[in-house]
Amino acid sequence: VAEIKLEVYDFVRSIRPVKQMVKHLIDDTTIGDCASMYLEDVDDAIDSTIADLEHLTKMAETLEGAHERLRDNNMNDTLFMLSIMSAIFLPLQTSTGWYGMNFSNMPELVWDYGYQYFLCLQAFFLLTSLTVILTARFGRRSIAELCGSCCSGTFGYLCPRRRVHPSQASYSGSVVADTGTLNPTSSQEGSP
Repeated sequence: VAEIKLEVYDFVRSIRPVKQMVKHLIDDTTIGDCASMYLEDVDDAIDSTIADLEHLTKMAETLEGAHERLRDNNMNDTLFMLSIMSAIFLPLQTSTGWYGMNFSNMPELVWDYGYQYFLCLQAFFLLTSLTVILTARFGRRSIAELCGSCCSGTFGYLCPRRRVHPSQASYSGSVVADTGTLNPTSSQEGSP
């Protein structure tokens, strides 16, 4: 987009001297009235071309800004997912580091069920991390609402609420209000 903007600027710079030359020819008294009228039309065409090129330049700047915003949003989404993954696995790494020190005075290392205790502790940390993150991200929305919003993508046919494979569904064009996905209509009318 930036290269196109530069080319448009160069084109406008090359047209402006031609406009000055046409104005000079219009003002010249040795040229007849018919040629003068034609040159005035040429001058008007040059003005409209310059206006169109300025409009194209503004459109290119708008596209460039939109692309920059999209790239920034993608970067923010990536960093957000990395932060979530770090928040999920940080407690697991901490407990692994703690019990990986192998000090002789750690009573859990000599328990009969010390390994099972460690696995339960890891599962507790994992579930607690996921619960805290999901509660912070989605608030108190129900699992059905989350399922409706997550199953609207490529694998939406796996959702138990739909029960229709996309290849078997004919889309009516109506939109579900809370998920923003199309409602499939099929021969299975009574299914949830």
